[in-house]
Amino acid sequence: MWTIWKARNNHVYNNIEPNPESTINHVRIIEKEYNSLIKENISKVREDNKGRPLPVIWKPPPHSWLKVNSDAAFSIGTKSGATASVIRDHTGKILGDLQQ
Repeated sequence: MWTIWKARNNHVYNNIEPNPESTINHVRIIEKEYNSLIKENISKVREDNKGRPLPVIWKPPPHSWLKVNSDAAFSIGTKSGATASVIRDHTGKILGDLQQ
């Protein structure tokens, strides 16, 4: 998606005509890299984790930056879902949130 969005933005903001073949080739390269990393990480997690959940550790953004964390869930059975986002500063102070 990022590659397609980048090509679109180049067209809209820089007047660069998108090349569909080049865009598709770039997407395929990114897909291969992603799949390779996922396979590596899954095997590492299985070896390191041995069935235990991994701890979730929040990392603050750099000073004077804000960080938006979000999550979503969907139930096929009830055909309903929910989303949530939280905005924090570099100290971890919550500046805003949104749930739907």
